[in-house]
Amino acid sequence: MRKLMAFAAILMLAGTTNSWALLGLEKVSYDGSLETVGVSANNEVQQNNKAALSDHRGETNTRVRLGIDADVTEGVVGRVEFGRTNSTYGRSYAASNASNSIDNETANILINNAYVDLADLLSLNVRLGRQYVGNDNDLVWNISPRKGDALAINAIDGLLLGKKWAMAEASLFMGKAVKEDPQGSTNLNLAVTGDVNLNSLDIIIPKVLPNGKINVGYLWGVQTSVSPRNSLNTARLGVSGGVLENMVTYQAEYLMNTGANNFTGTKVKYEGTAIDLGVGYNAPETSIGKFSANIGYVMASGDNNTTDNKDKAFHDFGVLGVASSDRYFGEIFSKSDVLAVGQVGVNSPAQGQGLKVLTLGVEYFPKWVNNTNAKLAFYDVKMDKNGASALSTAKDVGQEWDLSLGYKVSDNVGISGGYAMLQPDKGIVGTVPGTKKDDITKLFARASIKWGSNK
Repeated sequence: MRKLMAFAAILMLAGTTNSWALLGLEKVSYDGSLETVGVSANNEVQQNNKAALSDHRGETNTRVRLGIDADVTEGVVGRVEFGRTNSTYGRSYAASNASNSIDNETANILINNAYVDLADLLSLNVRLGRQYVGNDNDLVWNISPRKGDALAINAIDGLLLGKKWAMAEASLFMGKAVKEDPQGSTNLNLAVTGDVNLNSLDIIIPKVLPNGKINVGYLWGVQTSVSPRNSLNTARLGVSGGVLENMVTYQAEYLMNTGANNFTGTKVKYEGTAIDLGVGYNAPETSIGKFSANIGYVMASGDNNTTDNKDKAFHDFGVLGVASSDRYFGEIFSKSDVLAVGQVGVNSPAQGQGLKVLTLGVEYFPKWVNNTNAKLAFYDVKMDKNGASALSTAKDVGQEWDLSLGYKVSDNVGISGGYAMLQPDKGIVGTVPGTKKDDITKLFARASIKWGSNK
């Protein structure tokens, strides 16, 4: 199916007359987006204003996505999406500053979606093929286009089954993120990585709480080789919703790891936990505009004993080699993609130190300038345990302030920009006396243009 739809898209892009009719496809539609991010940052690596070697980064990255949907046959809709990312202004893949030729560019255009939707198969909604899964801003489960400065795109091959009832809805995903050897290969040297299979079961119960919902989920993933296995399971239970006509919103979730890592030759059990809390306030509109505020707290457990067979540090599927979190903590700590200990989500290394993040934010929508907003966010980042790493005894990671201004030209066109400052502490610079810990700073600008349904 993937090759068929890719070929159909190539025919369309080449302008072949009646190309879709040749394949029997109907109701063809298009969507896509163009995103750009520009960054000027200092001290991300050395945290030293007077360092002998330059520690400045200035770059502009882009991401382009083009999706094509079509009716394949009765009750079946197909989609293929092309993505071009990892494109930086001033650098081409011909190792020069010249523009890429069409031949050079085709190798950089990847197929991120290639699936079919079956609307009613045995009373189930079915999606089969390469796809995006999870929810925006999820702490452990979202494999999709990333929000970091690199503008990367993640996707996974698999089968998604969905079912809705009057009082609940459920979805089951079964997928393969990594296939180490091709079909029919006789190579059995799989000790390094092996296959990675990821699965997720989510149940949403929307009518138990007034204007709220309960979500129950279970994720299980396995990294295999010939004999050892690295298996991570995560159970989750959460609530979210709003009161007073959504003037006050809330969300809370508890997550718990099970499973074990056998790769080291000694079975190490996963026993990490995490708590994710958040409250928001949306003030009534005033004569000068609207205000909103939020406070959030995430605690992911750490482990300060690496000599036993229990890994009490909380993990997402990053421990299996697949980036699966979509939670970002600040322009520098998470989105910069450069900071040595910066990360998306709260996954720790094996028997790592864990993470605690307090988030405070306010947003203002002025009445005299339509479609604009100003945001101020604060992040206080700490490690949960002292741990046994090179940064041992250093719990304090740092504090970050982000200020941004945004303007929406329309629902599909928007720009934003701002300034961020991270004050690093010993959790970043280390514990050596006299080590510099000058502020990390970043100027950033983002632009986004979307068209069509933009799935």
